[in-house]
Amino acid sequence: MAGGGILYLDVAMPWTMTPAAACHLAPFLRFTGTTRLRGSSDIQASQDLRIRRSYTSTLLPDRVAVHFRYQADGNPASDWQDFEVDASWRKVDVASVLGALKQNHLTVVSLLGDYAGTPYTTGSARFICIAAAL
Repeated sequence: MAGGGILYLDVAMPWTMTPAAACHLAPFLRFTGTTRLRGSSDIQASQDLRIRRSYTSTLLPDRVAVHFRYQADGNPASDWQDFEVDASWRKVDVASVLGALKQNHLTVVSLLGDYAGTPYTTGSARFICIAAAL
C-alpha cells in the first residue's frame, strides 16, 4: 500500500451474543441465548416481483453457518430460478489481525466495536479497524 493509504476492516462478530434488537449485525447473525436462528425477509425487485430470502443460521464454535433460500413471488423473468445457497462467517482472531497489520507497516488509527463509535472489546458485535500506511 502506498504511503498515506488507508485500510478499512469491518468484521461482524456474531458469537459475542449481540442483543436481538442490535442493528450492528444482519438479522441472520443476531444470536441471543440461542445457537439457531430462522427467519425471512422480502426484497421488492420491481413493481411485479418480490424476492423472499429465508435463512437458517447455526452458531458453531468457530463459525456461523447459514443456509439461504431465495424464491420469487409475482412475475419473475423467464430465466429466473429459485435457488438455495450455503454461506459461513468464520471467527477472526483480532490479535493476529493487529499483528499482521503491524508486520506490514500499517498503523492502527481507530479500533471500534460498533458503528456508534464505542471502543472494541472482546464482547463487541463488530471489529472495525482503520489502519494507515504512514
